[in-house]
Amino acid sequence: MCVLIAPTTGSHKAAEDIKIGSHIIPKGSSVIFNLDSVLTDQDYWGPHPQQFDPTRWLDDEDNLKTFPGFIPFGAGMYIEIENDSHYGEVS
Repeated sequence: MCVLIAPTTGSHKAAEDIKIGSHIIPKGSSVIFNLDSVLTDQDYWGPHPQQFDPTRWLDDEDNLKTFPGFIPFGAGMYIEIENDSHYGEVS
């Protein structure tokens, strides 16, 4: 079983009113991303999301692929900087 050290991100503030599904998040609201629910979502990762499976990161030609739902470094405006620096360590 995999245990996450930080199952949520730090608090962010909504920069503007935003609609997600049927919910409206007003500008200035605190927003916390639940990483645990994203990283263990069976609809996205398959029936055993906590099981180590390196083949899930390879396409049909054994090339490394990335997933939008894989956000181990959190979410927000700096996510691209963080992902760019850490994905290079995987390949």
